[in-house]
Amino acid sequence: MKLLESVVFFGKGGIGKSTLASNVSVVLAAGGGKVLHVGCDPKMDSTLSLAGSHIPPFNGGGGADPEARLRGFIRPAAVKGVHCLEAGGPQAGLGCAGVGISDLLEAVKDSGILEKDGYTTAVFDVLGDVVCGGFAAPLRRGFARKVVIVTSEEPLSLYSANRLIAMVRNYSRNGVYLAGLAVNCKDRTGAAAARDFAAAVNTRVLGVIQRDPVVQAAERRRVPAVLASPKSDFAREIVRLAKAISSAGPQAEPPRPLSDAEFGLFASGRAVSRPPAGSGRHCPQLVPGALRPAARAVPGPARKSKVGVEEAFRTAGMTPAGLEGGQILCDWAAPSGRVRLVIARAGPATFGQLHFSDWAVCLHPDGDTMRHGVPTAAGKEELAAAVSGLAGFRFDQLLGYFGVESGFHGAIGALGSVSGLSDREGGGNEPLRPHLGSGHWYRFFFHSGFSMLALPPDLVVLEHGDAECRFCDSSGGPLGLFGGRGESAPSLPKPRPNIFSTDLGRREVLLGDERLVRESLAAAAATAGRDGLVEFYSTCAPMLLAGDTDAAVRSAAGRTGAVISRHNYNSYEEYSESRARARSALILRGLRDTRRHGAHGRRGGAKPGFDVSLYGYDHQAGQLCALLETTGLHAAPEMDDFYRPLLAARLQVLRARDEALCPALDKAGIAWIAPPAPFGFAGTRAWLKAVFKALGRPLPADAPPSREQRARLESFRRRAAGRSVGLVTPAAEIEDITGGRLAEGLPLAAEAGFGFKLFVYLEETASRAAALKAAAALKAGLRPRALETRFFSSPEELARLLAGRNGPDLVYSDLRRDSRVLGAGRNAFSSQLFEPGYDGALESARRLLELCEWKFNARYRP
Repeated sequence: MKLLESVVFFGKGGIGKSTLASNVSVVLAAGGGKVLHVGCDPKMDSTLSLAGSHIPPFNGGGGADPEARLRGFIRPAAVKGVHCLEAGGPQAGLGCAGVGISDLLEAVKDSGILEKDGYTTAVFDVLGDVVCGGFAAPLRRGFARKVVIVTSEEPLSLYSANRLIAMVRNYSRNGVYLAGLAVNCKDRTGAAAARDFAAAVNTRVLGVIQRDPVVQAAERRRVPAVLASPKSDFAREIVRLAKAISSAGPQAEPPRPLSDAEFGLFASGRAVSRPPAGSGRHCPQLVPGALRPAARAVPGPARKSKVGVEEAFRTAGMTPAGLEGGQILCDWAAPSGRVRLVIARAGPATFGQLHFSDWAVCLHPDGDTMRHGVPTAAGKEELAAAVSGLAGFRFDQLLGYFGVESGFHGAIGALGSVSGLSDREGGGNEPLRPHLGSGHWYRFFFHSGFSMLALPPDLVVLEHGDAECRFCDSSGGPLGLFGGRGESAPSLPKPRPNIFSTDLGRREVLLGDERLVRESLAAAAATAGRDGLVEFYSTCAPMLLAGDTDAAVRSAAGRTGAVISRHNYNSYEEYSESRARARSALILRGLRDTRRHGAHGRRGGAKPGFDVSLYGYDHQAGQLCALLETTGLHAAPEMDDFYRPLLAARLQVLRARDEALCPALDKAGIAWIAPPAPFGFAGTRAWLKAVFKALGRPLPADAPPSREQRARLESFRRRAAGRSVGLVTPAAEIEDITGGRLAEGLPLAAEAGFGFKLFVYLEETASRAAALKAAAALKAGLRPRALETRFFSSPEELARLLAGRNGPDLVYSDLRRDSRVLGAGRNAFSSQLFEPGYDGALESARRLLELCEWKFNARYRP
């Protein structure tokens, strides 16, 4: 079924847009239509009365099936024929909700779900009177053709409407037109001013709705007022409004907004030259009984226990203040004064907090009487005594105090939360980012991230954004959490010659970026040439503008014959299936062209000139090439070319499997391996054996390490006697360390003679026996002199273990200058310290010992 209508409601904040839009959706569905009601407000209240409760917000993201993901956020309303979808957005005062709206609309557009599912109407309820690109996305992206502006008779509301008319005029090129004004006024006498304004700007008054107490009564029950009071004056006016909206078409003479001077004249009651105005029409009365609420199940336990929960909160001296990020905020009348508390579902991310039933409580991160979100020892006892009265309730029952259905906390938590306290997926207990959050566990170990994609030189990458934007993102520089080895400044804007920037400036942000995008894409496509590949990335600022780049992409591709793909964020080195497939095809073509022309490699069946070529080892490649030469293998030197080394050697040795490069190598008949990392003596020998095996040759008997290298290692082992390194991990991640997925160079420390102290965060539900079994497997894999396992359950306990007399000399942490380690008076190290090969192992051991003898942080020891 073809989509018949697409309507967007705009208006000044608090003017009644959501109330009118949701009730209009009900009336349209009652007439036999199928309506998708889309809330475009981070408050997520547009669908509240339709669904009877908050529904999970769409939060973007990819996945194997984006359409299936989108469908998972579309929820049926309590009225037959209405389905609800909320764009969501950031927490109040943070981020930009316009990005979320753009992501949602892009998903709706790409999936074609409106047409596939036979919706007859899509209603968009957009936040406030904001007219920036993000909130105007329904108009910019061509979703909503018909605009309804909700206003009152008050001057500031009419001024906002005037600005919105200017916005509609700007997007008239997309087929957008103003249907008219919906006047929500205190009484009918006030409607005259709105009608005068409509005449002044040459538009229609679609309907006049008076303030009616039935609306507030219905909204308190979270039911549309036309359902709660179908015979009320409000319901009759809504039916007339819905009919007027449906019948309103474009005007022959479109509305013209007043200038500021003209509006000043109008507001002061003086005459303004007015174009001819249209007039609204009325429609038949709503038939009683035509709208029937669908049955809506409310979980028994939540509703049943509401009175008991209220009494328990009262007895505990707590006043529920609201919901934030799926968590309950309470004001507690503590002995020391009023304190804000957070109650959240308990899980692996919460420790050091007070646990009751399936939830935990802590102090709000914004409070003054707190330390990392955890009460002090004295305050903890007082809090435990107060909260104990709530211990018999489950978290879902506590949520029932607010009329929230089961599972809401997990869904809303996907939007965001107080300092990540409730960052969960799918309502489960597993945190999305367990290394973040006030008073919560955060990791010492991070995955190495070798999941990058090859970036061939004939690929053209165009970043749409400020050319200096990466100076603001120091994650790759010395100020970042993972401060890179040998770096002294953040990355430059153009790290590779085939990466270009549109250099978005203030002018484009203010006036629009369409021309800049068009010209930049045309230049990029011309550079790539026919059948070439261009990847176009929108960065932060352009995403806020929410510009429609599809036309520019089609135009540039059509003129040049280049293939252009569009992506969000600076993610050109990250894996995605479509990106990997396109780049692999490009690499294969480059290999075949280079081989055929013979300019940069071997011709036809010519034999390669080298045994081995290294890929992805970066600054380590020189050390490994020197090592290979000592075994009699000829390694290809570093070349100023991407394809030549791939064709110049019998075997490609990759740092890690590359999903773009490896399929191309297979199709080109080029042998490759991705052996384990060559750290430590044992790791280096295993790496060499893998290389020789792939070449079909045995490792020479006189291959390193030499007697001198073995002797130096033994001297380091003697110096390391009595020294130890500390590993801090939750019980569930011990196996990742054992399997080498985390900190793959750790066996080197064991070879150098260091003992290990394993500090395991043991959750209340975790099995100590399972953790000890995993620790035994870790010991067997590392083979250190000794491995001692200690358990902890709070930040304070861990700090005491690290700082104590029997604490480790060094502590592993991938976080640069980890304050938890420095605060304990210990020195931190990470895998960035390790060097490959035999000489690299000796240098790494020397560095570890030097760190042990460096006492600078001892001054912080408690």
